[in-house]
Amino acid sequence: MEQQYTSKNTSVNSAKLPASTKYIPWEKYRGQNVLDYGGGKFDNLKDYLEKQYNINLYIYDKYNRSPQDNASALSQTYNLIICNNVLNIIKEDSIIKEVIKDIDNALNEDGMACFYIYECDKSGVGKETKKDCWQRNEVTEAYIRFLQDFKNVSIKRKIIWCMHEKND
Repeated sequence: MEQQYTSKNTSVNSAKLPASTKYIPWEKYRGQNVLDYGGGKFDNLKDYLEKQYNINLYIYDKYNRSPQDNASALSQTYNLIICNNVLNIIKEDSIIKEVIKDIDNALNEDGMACFYIYECDKSGVGKETKKDCWQRNEVTEAYIRFLQDFKNVSIKRKIIWCMHEKND
């Protein structure tokens, strides 16, 4: 199934870092590879993490990165995957489940996934916000229903933290 709204035009932060940046314990991931799933077309977070923490940030974005970049990003596993303002711009529940599956498959054993949600008006009524852009308008807690494959799920500062514990 394809998305009705690609939301490629929601990649707008060319100078500003994602809001979640200040809440993630980057020091813990110093010198590691980290995945930004749905990271958009700009490299400002990548540049920041490389300079400040020697973190190699891979960016996967179906609509804003090349097929080669996306394949490279999903060809390995990570101790940390961040997903900022992605789930809230996808209209179809089935596509959200595909995103979660991609992230689940890319996590190392005991890896951490962080989902930051932009709640917008919190009405729970989705709508088109501009050409080819969708906003679900759901509160952060509403996304827990998509994260049943994770063993430990908690919300702190509008971030859903999911600790992955793969069973042998």
